Amino acid sequence: MLRRAPRLHLTLALLAALALPGALHAGPKSRSNGSNGNGNGRPFYDVTVYRTTFGIPHIRAKDWGSLGYGYGYAFAQDNVCVLAREIVESNGESSRFFGPGGGNLDRDLFYTFWNDGSLIDRFLAGIDPDLLELGRGYAAGYNRYLRDTGRDGLAEDCRGAEWVREIDVFDLFRVYHKLLTRAGANNLIPLIVASQPPEPLAAARKAPPLARLAAAAAKELRETLVLPEARPQEFGSNMYALGRDATSDGRGMVLVNPHFPWNGPLRFYQVHVTIPGVIDSMGASLFGSPLPNIAFNKDVAWSHTVSTAGRFTLHQLEIVPTDPTAYRVDGELRRMTSRTVQVQVRETDGSLSTREHTFWESEYGPIVTLPFGLGWTPAFAFA
Repeated sequence: MLRRAPRLHLTLALLAALALPGALHAGPKSRSNGSNGNGNGRPFYDVTVYRTTFGIPHIRAKDWGSLGYGYGYAFAQDNVCVLAREIVESNGESSRFFGPGGGNLDRDLFYTFWNDGSLIDRFLAGIDPDLLELGRGYAAGYNRYLRDTGRDGLAEDCRGAEWVREIDVFDLFRVYHKLLTRAGANNLIPLIVASQPPEPLAAARKAPPLARLAAAAAKELRETLVLPEARPQEFGSNMYALGRDATSDGRGMVLVNPHFPWNGPLRFYQVHVTIPGVIDSMGASLFGSPLPNIAFNKDVAWSHTVSTAGRFTLHQLEIVPTDPTAYRVDGELRRMTSRTVQVQVRETDGSLSTREHTFWESEYGPIVTLPFGLGWTPAFAFA
């Protein structure tokens, strides 16, 4: 149940009746199945959400699922269109709704490959049960906002859009997993998609040493292949921690200066989350994250930083000339694996077609076709 908080001058509380479909609760005795024994097999969440100056949401809940529910609802009130669009991209569905242009098709193919359902299943199976309930609650709160508002009542950016839909915890973890590529493979997507095996030869050319590659390619990779919005020099963040001897009041301080965008899915969102006796933290989250990433509580403050160092690690593979999908490591034969994905594409006449693509992987990651003559050859390849 979402109860109105009577205090504070600006209150935008969420109201819900227990009998409404989708009203949810996850008590501590029923965390594994989300049911509190109410007879219908469906849980309900118990959370209070109120807003203070500048609309900052304060979420107070009895358990992790309820905390996620309140946060998901409050966040959707403010940013439903941005997260809905990120859900589309993380699921490899941009071409289905917006057509294949503008890099949509390459990104859809890659994220369908990268966010493979079996991989997400394995990840969810291994995380802490509380975090899983938190994610499920967040998705349920987001969905509750969509049901309460309806597509035609959403913000202008996505009002009435067919690509806005209810989500689940798998959608959220696809968003998180996509985020992991931000400073890495995300910047090489067209080069990964372009990588296909060459025709086999009877003999191979000698592969150039990796040192030569590094000397020729490092600057080009940093300046050309990295997307403008992900350039490390623009994302470099910092944090200063001052001990009691360095402050006027004798208490510690942390100053955080994250260089992230003011708009889009990488913007930070301020929030205060509380489960009495468990967590009481205020700070900022990346869009879709159900907990503050940069925050403080009564004992400690924390941040993340982004350095300007490059983190591309290229592995040069010695290809078997008669079988370009095999390579040698210290004289031992290894074989690449392949995975074929399919995505839907909206054609110019509005019809949907299916595009298929095969990705190739080594133990060091996907094969990438580099510029300046360093593609996949019968002599060498790069992962």
